[in-house]
Amino acid sequence: MESARKQIKVNSDQEILQTVPREYILNQQRGIQNPIGMEGTYIEVDVHAFIASSSNIRNITKAMNSVGVKYDDRVYGYLAASDILVTREEKELSCLVIDIGGLTTGLVHYVDGIIKHTDEIPDGSDYITRDIGHKLRATYSVSKGVKEMYGAAFVCSDFKNEEFEYNGADGRKARKCDRLELVNGIITPRIDRILYEIKEVMEKNNYGNEFLSGGIILTGGGSSLYGLAEAFEKAFNCSARNGIPNSDKVKGPDEILLNPSYTAGIGAIASNFLSSKGYVNKKSAGNGIVSKIARWFEEAF
Repeated sequence: MESARKQIKVNSDQEILQTVPREYILNQQRGIQNPIGMEGTYIEVDVHAFIASSSNIRNITKAMNSVGVKYDDRVYGYLAASDILVTREEKELSCLVIDIGGLTTGLVHYVDGIIKHTDEIPDGSDYITRDIGHKLRATYSVSKGVKEMYGAAFVCSDFKNEEFEYNGADGRKARKCDRLELVNGIITPRIDRILYEIKEVMEKNNYGNEFLSGGIILTGGGSSLYGLAEAFEKAFNCSARNGIPNSDKVKGPDEILLNPSYTAGIGAIASNFLSSKGYVNKKSAGNGIVSKIARWFEEAF
């Protein structure tokens, strides 16, 4: 693996974040997942390399150091989330993990048990919040609250329309909005755009719905939008579910474990925790979410 890693060429302002073997090729025999114990004279490895900006890595490292968090290795966040969400059966059937964050949406596509493609689109749940803010003339915090309380991906069969009040940007006058208008006029168009962008990535990289027998697994803070899984089922004509960390891999309090906003972070810590427990500076550990997760992992393992 190290030899294969050295042969990958990257730009001077980039670094290899992580490499994952797709398959080993022993004496020209492809499709080998674990060559240990096998005999041969020549072995090759097909790897999937994750490349990141060097400046971004340095900035993240500085941010971690400022709160007393150390790291032993680096992992690709979307892959880390996938590792604790997706079953072996789903990977073998071929599935797509969609991590809907604030400003970006990450994609990890598995085919026949191995990573086929990873990508990222510049769209996410924060844009829904901003769309609501522009349309309703409300602050970001108010718009986010409206999205979480009254939002839905589309008008589904059990949708109930209602009128609600919210504070305008001036904060002095309560405004009214119809939930149907909120969903049809603001949220659904943005969801349609995200769906379109994902389909574009799939078409560009030559994989369609026939490579989604294992379905779609949703995660990330944006995945908690009501009706989103059903919207993906209709758009891609396959099963879709909200990802929940595999209880065989991680255990912990529901307030953290069941919050999709933390999935990538939990996966990243879980991927490296067993090899080292020295990632938290005890003196600076407090009661924040990082400290809670750190203490939880120490107790769980």
